[in-house]
Amino acid sequence: MYRRITLHDSDFQRIVWCNSPFEPIQDLKLTRIAYGTASAPYLAIKCLQQLALNESNNFPLASKATLKDFYVDDLMSGANSLSEALELQNQLTQMVSSAGLVLRKWASNCSELLNSIDSDMRLSNTSLNFDNDDTVKTLGILWHPASDVFYFKITPLSFEGTLTKRTLLSTIAKTFDPLGWLSPITIQYKTIMQRLWKQQLKWDERVPTDIKLEWEQLANDVQFVKDIKIPRFLLVDSDNLFHLFGFSDASERAYAATIYCRSVSDTGKINVQLIIAKTRVAPLKTVSLPRLELCGALLLVKLMDFTCKALNYPISQAQFYTDFTIVLSWIGSHASRWKTFVANRAAKIQTLSSATQWHHISGSANPEDLATRGVSSSTLLTSIWLCGPKFLHETFPFQTDSSVPTLNDAVPEEKYCTLQSVIVPNHLPDGNDLLHKFSSLSKLKRVISYCLRFVNNCKNSKDKTNGF
Repeated sequence: MYRRITLHDSDFQRIVWCNSPFEPIQDLKLTRIAYGTASAPYLAIKCLQQLALNESNNFPLASKATLKDFYVDDLMSGANSLSEALELQNQLTQMVSSAGLVLRKWASNCSELLNSIDSDMRLSNTSLNFDNDDTVKTLGILWHPASDVFYFKITPLSFEGTLTKRTLLSTIAKTFDPLGWLSPITIQYKTIMQRLWKQQLKWDERVPTDIKLEWEQLANDVQFVKDIKIPRFLLVDSDNLFHLFGFSDASERAYAATIYCRSVSDTGKINVQLIIAKTRVAPLKTVSLPRLELCGALLLVKLMDFTCKALNYPISQAQFYTDFTIVLSWIGSHASRWKTFVANRAAKIQTLSSATQWHHISGSANPEDLATRGVSSSTLLTSIWLCGPKFLHETFPFQTDSSVPTLNDAVPEEKYCTLQSVIVPNHLPDGNDLLHKFSSLSKLKRVISYCLRFVNNCKNSKDKTNGF
């Protein structure tokens, strides 16, 4: 793509070049976008976006898809019908060809669409069928077009030889999970690295025995990750009621947030799927569990805000769930009532959501419990993580505790004010007129001290007192 974009005729990009050490050095001018320059990605993306804006009247479908569904030079888009998909493909091809560009490596879960594309333009020349193991790497995630699911192929975790912090981090970094679908597994990697960090081990120092044994157990269990399948299509059909449900939780080691979508067709068919999840390890400095739960709630509303903006589909409603009643109390009251840590986070949560959207859920029904504790991949396959809590598959109204608990007098993090009152009598007893002659108590004490010193020095002329 870079080589197809011509730069403005300004002599600012030059390189020195020679074909052999025996030839003179040449001074060459670059007329196209050069790989490695800081501005190259921006220039390429901006040119593509400008093309979409210029051709919006001629190619409306292609223009909309280009502005929303392009990631640098990779397009991920779709349509509600075969005819619409064919029209989109035709408009995209014509629009980019008008700028001297060509779209290649086409892949689709629809065989009719692939048959309309030349074989040399496809990513794979094989036909589309369920027995075909051909996969497409879509922005780093594996997609199987025939079954229309995402899945993972994780390199076996190595535990042979010397296990150091460097080798651990290098192996962990190979697990690419941008949407957090493997959060109950990857959170265990994060906590292991945090424990090594606390022990202040050097990069090439051997890890402790307990961590090595734990790592070996994780390495043996990672083989089941390949069986985890995430459907790409979130809806039941093209016309659905689309709801989002978010869950948050925290433990002493981590806090997390997860969002599920619930689509309901006109016939009442319900489909619940995992969309995105995010986990964070607890800070090195000890933080109370209620505060970590609040951090999880804040992470959830931020994740929900991001998801609502990213999804190109009308959302009927969004609901939030937590199993910690104190967090519901914090969110349900004005932020000024709480101490600074809680007040700042509660105010942000109240900005991105309303108290009526928050509900209580039991800990056993909260899928986020898996993401904060961590589970094996074999356990993850049969858990509620991939399909969501059971009540999401039921019809409205849900049989859950949706009420915000009543505040009591012992809610943590509440600010308390200390009041001091002083009673000043209007009339002083007789004989105490001396008090009225001084403006302050300290001045009265100082004068009386001088008087007492004078009396004492008069009685003891040889041993006089200085000061008070």
